[in-house]
Amino acid sequence: MAAGIIERRDTQLANFERWSARWLAAIDDPEHQRVLRTYLRWRHHRDLSARAENAPVPYSSVAVCRHRANAGLRWLRWLADHGSSVRTLDQSILDAWFATASNPRAAEDFIRWAQRHSHCPKLNFPKHASASPLGGSESERRRLLDTLLGDESINVRERLAGCLVLGRAQPVNRICDLTIGDVEVRDGEFFLALGRDPVPLPAPLGALAAELIGSRPMRGPHASADPGWLFPGNFPGSHLSGRALSRQLSGLGVGRSGRQAALARLVGTLPSPLVASSLGYHPNTVAARARSLGTDWAAYAAAKARENSSI
Repeated sequence: MAAGIIERRDTQLANFERWSARWLAAIDDPEHQRVLRTYLRWRHHRDLSARAENAPVPYSSVAVCRHRANAGLRWLRWLADHGSSVRTLDQSILDAWFATASNPRAAEDFIRWAQRHSHCPKLNFPKHASASPLGGSESERRRLLDTLLGDESINVRERLAGCLVLGRAQPVNRICDLTIGDVEVRDGEFFLALGRDPVPLPAPLGALAAELIGSRPMRGPHASADPGWLFPGNFPGSHLSGRALSRQLSGLGVGRSGRQAALARLVGTLPSPLVASSLGYHPNTVAARARSLGTDWAAYAAAKARENSSI
């Protein structure tokens, strides 16, 4: 397959298809099985297939689909236990689910899909305040970053990946998608393409990137199918999986809280549009994070404009 003889098949999409078949076969209620099969096919399989045409499907996307499907099954079984069904659902039953179930929001995607496609009546969802992302402390982020930069006993791959999480607020799946072509050297300075324009790397990170690239094994007979992953996997033409990298980094204390702390640090010192375009984030995500931290540069600019106009 990597040599181009067999048509390339997305690994995670294939895993999702196998899981779907086994999972549906284990559901004993025919009506539950029918509606969930339709949900998987038209809500998730279609989306994953479209993504696979442009880029490898990350494990995290498949995990979300499986989580939502399991939550949908849990909701259907809860309805049956309470003398209801997806067809006979009413507002009082839906309210009871959200008031009493454990993690009821997990099934919201399935319920909304069922409403859009007339599998159940259109009802109102209870409002809820979205929680702000939890971030670790700045001192802990700095401590971990110093450890990764200075401790040469740690694998260079984990050092660079951890620094990208803690210094550039990068999710592990995006890190795994990086290629050697995303690294540029200009007049001895390293740049990394994370968003619209490559961003400069501090000298210690540039040195780690150079060491990681230099440690890659010689490219073998399947090199034509290898895009030159910066974090290659165990199989020809594949990159390291997000799940594997997350597991490696968690052993060093690097996780989501560190990434959120890094993002908080960045939006606290730079305008959110610049952070979004430089690091590959959606502008709305960064703007919302800035507002939650009280560092909304857009609001600040508007206030300054009003102030200047009144002078």
